[in-house]
Amino acid sequence: MKKLFILLSVVLLVACTNTPKESAIEIYRKVAENAKGIESSTAHINLTTELEGEGDSHSITIKGYTKETHNPITYVGEFDLLGETMKTFYIDGYSYIETAGLKYKMKTDFEEFKQISEGSMLSTNFDAEFFKNAKVTKSGENYVIKTQLNKDLMLKYLRETRPEFASEDVNIDFKKGNIEMIVNKDYYATNYKMDFEMTIEQMGLKIPMKMKMDLTVSDINTTEFTLPTNLDEFEEINPAG
Repeated sequence: MKKLFILLSVVLLVACTNTPKESAIEIYRKVAENAKGIESSTAHINLTTELEGEGDSHSITIKGYTKETHNPITYVGEFDLLGETMKTFYIDGYSYIETAGLKYKMKTDFEEFKQISEGSMLSTNFDAEFFKNAKVTKSGENYVIKTQLNKDLMLKYLRETRPEFASEDVNIDFKKGNIEMIVNKDYYATNYKMDFEMTIEQMGLKIPMKMKMDLTVSDINTTEFTLPTNLDEFEEINPAG
């Protein structure tokens, strides 16, 4: 899950650690370089989002997995959301979704997103700025990187990679952003966890939000799956309306 690097982290309780010879920046650069060569992977995710309104709050939890290839991008996945099971897959420029008895597809350009995302991280001093205050320890053969969110850098990254945040009319005020990442001996990021508190403001409307995400990546370069073939059963929709 390359595009998720800056948004994800993992909490690991370390009983015995020692100081590694490499800095967090050096480790991250190796992870970013290795990520470009990943051919396939499996990811399990647990995401909880709390939205606060006037005298009201809502909590949404998403649990599930994806199995994906990266060149070209294809994936299959299954998620539990609001009591419903959602099955999804991606092939030939379309995302397919099946949930609550409905089947639909929408045009999605993940290749373009990947190029923008990688360019943003690798063509600037993204890693140096983001990890300059990070701490790294070692647990067995794994590196554990801990850092705090750089608000300005995160906003820059989101505005470069996500069109919904590109407008200056949208402001995100990060109250808290704890990020941790586990990297294995081969310099692949295998676990992430993040704990954010933020307020999103647009057109005078403020939405306080808390978000916790736990992501585990496994079967790097060994993931296999079969894509569905019943593509004609899915109705195309325009997500923009």
